[in-house]
Amino acid sequence: MVVLALVGLAAVVAVGVLVAGVLDGDEGSLDIVLDGTETGPLPEVAAGEVHLDQVRVSEGVVVAAGYLSIVAGPGGDTLVGAASPAAADVVLHQMNSDGTMAVVDEVAVPDDAELLLVPGSLHLMLEDLHEPLEPAGTVELTLVFERAGAVTTTAPVLPYTRVIDPSVSNPALADPIDPFAGDSFTGEAD
Repeated sequence: MVVLALVGLAAVVAVGVLVAGVLDGDEGSLDIVLDGTETGPLPEVAAGEVHLDQVRVSEGVVVAAGYLSIVAGPGGDTLVGAASPAAADVVLHQMNSDGTMAVVDEVAVPDDAELLLVPGSLHLMLEDLHEPLEPAGTVELTLVFERAGAVTTTAPVLPYTRVIDPSVSNPALADPIDPFAGDSFTGEAD
């Protein structure tokens, strides 16, 4: 068990070394650089709307983690909640540098950057699963925003090792924006 935990921690650290987010100076657009490869400019999103991408959920028996990227339209938005029929509760968490997690009540999604919910940082935690989530399955997620309202999507369930693999998705551990700079969120420790 200890060896498996250390291997998992090493994988998260390795992903962190491979991935970096870079803010492009052109018109405030954000390009994500993944191991030297640019993914391109942000998608255009209408005011009061959000764009969700790279949505994925880890396998799990009692809990599972959800990851995605969010781009808001002009004026930005605020993620204020989440839900799933697969879990009793879906909570927004932030990983701290000491390895603990803090519950985050809300997080601002600026209109000029991409907010990443990724392993080792800000993420969704699906708690008290009604049944185990198995790889190759799907799970419905509803994210609730102040302006856009409830946005529902279907996420693939991936083995944990694939959820954190940068060749599968874009889990930039170094957020291209700091969602916790200033007063962009409110929360409390678990």
